[in-house]
Formats: sequence, structure tokens, C-alpha cells
Amino acid sequence: MKKLKVIHVINTLGIGGAEKVVSSLAIGMKDRCDISVIVISKKFNSLNRKNLTQNNINIYYLNAKNFFNLKVHIKIYQILKSLQPDVIHTHLGGLSYIFLVAKIMKIKTLIHTIHSPRECDDKRINFFHRFAFKFGVTPVTVSNNIKKQMQKKIGRFDFCTIYNGIETKRTKIKLTKEKKYIPKNNFVFINVANLYQVKNHQILIESFSRITKIKKNYFLLIIGGGALKNEIKNQIDRLNIRKYCKIISDCQNPEKYLRISDCFVLTSKSEGLPISILEAMRERVPVIATNVGGIPEIITDKKNGFLIPSNNVKELTKLMEKISKMSKADRQEISRNGYQTLREKFSLRNMIESYYKLYTK
Repeated sequence: MKKLKVIHVINTLGIGGAEKVVSSLAIGMKDRCDISVIVISKKFNSLNRKNLTQNNINIYYLNAKNFFNLKVHIKIYQILKSLQPDVIHTHLGGLSYIFLVAKIMKIKTLIHTIHSPRECDDKRINFFHRFAFKFGVTPVTVSNNIKKQMQKKIGRFDFCTIYNGIETKRTKIKLTKEKKYIPKNNFVFINVANLYQVKNHQILIESFSRITKIKKNYFLLIIGGGALKNEIKNQIDRLNIRKYCKIISDCQNPEKYLRISDCFVLTSKSEGLPISILEAMRERVPVIATNVGGIPEIITDKKNGFLIPSNNVKELTKLMEKISKMSKADRQEISRNGYQTLREKFSLRNMIESYYKLYTK
């Protein structure tokens, strides 16, 4: 039987959730599909690239700096003409680069996944989405929350919601190096998120500084790099909590740090459906997260995690202190419920099968 030819198109292969989804889909479908990945820029995360190349997934880097570049579109045309794909699946800004060329080549199955509500904040992008969805592109959102936002902003197109998914089995990891960061008998909070304004690390650090005034055996791990790194470091110094915090910017795989942590905290102002929460659930780490975006579609408050209002230092401080004082058995019950949610609704297998049905529809 002839394999379906699928091309994923994405801005970068960085360390975000969308990039992980592309890598997981490509590798997860390689036995059923002939997969290639087009990366608009040259930015990549070495783990994503390593995983793809080790699985014999072809990657094409365009090194494009902006959309208005004729050479890029010629290169896209050459790639598509050479590969003759059956399906083109775009992510983030990939749709704007590929849509017109794909239409000229009469490629029938075009799918675009909207990973973040921020993708519908730009009126120009909304105009382009409206045009593309009207002329044959199948729109997918990673949460029902994004679906509602998109329908409100660009029209009631037939959006399909497919939740992000991850491998539910834990891998074996040696933790000797990672444990050296943590003082003995400390309760460890962890955040895994790029250091951007939307992730709102400032709230987390302020809340953490307040609980360290109550008790000194707390530690905070921040896994992520980005534009606000210096600002975050300055805030930590200003609050005099440097000895209680560690920022790790060059982490390829946060799994090993999650495994030595006691509570995961995500304080974002806006989210799609965060892979980082799913990863924490896999590691049986109880989750605190803001009640934004698709997060309430993962977390039922006080059952499989904890929800807090966005931008509320007082509530976050109270909850962080409360969880640190919970019995280990109570935290484990929350963690077990979280893991059960992951297996039932957010597994890699569920995500792969849902997209494959869309490809072959």
C-alpha cells in the first residue's frame, strides 16, 4: 500500500509546545506516512532536530526572515514539486508561506493547527485565516477555548478540536546531576516555560518570595530561556531570593527536573493547551495553573490539579503554601488523578489517530 505523503510546515523547531507536537506527529506517523518537515527559519532545538533525523524524517530549512521574499516562495514551490505531497499540515505562521503555492499546485488536503489564542490577536492574520479557511484549508484548534475565540473573531468555520498529546510512559533517567541544585529536604516548585511576558513569571517569583519569608525550606526551579531572562534575574536579586532559585535556560528535556520536583506552577496570562502541564502530569507532579485558555479543559480544580485566577499574587501565594503543607498522600492522590486524565484524554496515541483520520478523510 502506498504511503500517504505528509509535509509539516512550521516557523521554527524551537522548544515550544507546537514544535513538540510537530516532532511527535512526524515520528508517530512515520510507519504509515512519508513525512517531511519544512522549517521557515533556521532556529531549532537540538533535541527536536535530533529526534527527527534519528527517525529519518527529512527537514528542509528555508532561513526566511519575512513573508515578502520571492526566493523563499520559489524554494517552497521546488520542494512541493519534488515531494508531491498528499497532505500539507501547517502550524503557527506556516500557513501564510505555503497556502498560495499549495493552491497553485492543486494540493487537496490542507490543514492548519492553531496552537495559541495569540494567533488570532492580529487582524491581518485573521483576514488571512478567513481567506484560507474559506478556500479549502481545514482549521484545527488544540482546545475548545481557542475554537470559540476563533469563531468569534473570524467567523463560524467548521473548526475541529484535537487536543495535544504526549507519550504517557515515563522513561528511565539518572538524576545525579540534577539533584545537586536542590538543598536537602527542600520543597521544590518548578516552572517550565519560555521567559516571555505572556508567561508572567513575575507573579510566580513574587509569590515565591512571600512564602520564603514564612519558611526557608522552599526552592524554585525555572526551566526556560527567552527575552526576559535578565529582567527575571533582576527581580530575583531585588527580592533577595537568589539562593532559593535556579534558572536553567539551556534545558533540552525538562523531564528530569520535573522528576525531582514537588509541585509544578504555570502562571500564564494566555495559553493554548500547554504541553508542560501534560509533562508534569506524566511525572506525577501536582499542578497549579492559571484559569486561562485551554487549561480548564485539562484541570478540574482540586481534583487533578489546582486552578487560580490570572495575575493574582495573593491567591497563588496562599495555594503554594497550602500545597507545601499537604500530606504526601493527598498530593499523590491529586497526581494520580492528573495522570489518569493524561492517559484518558491527552495521550500521544489519541492525538496521532485524530490527525490521521483528518489526513485520510
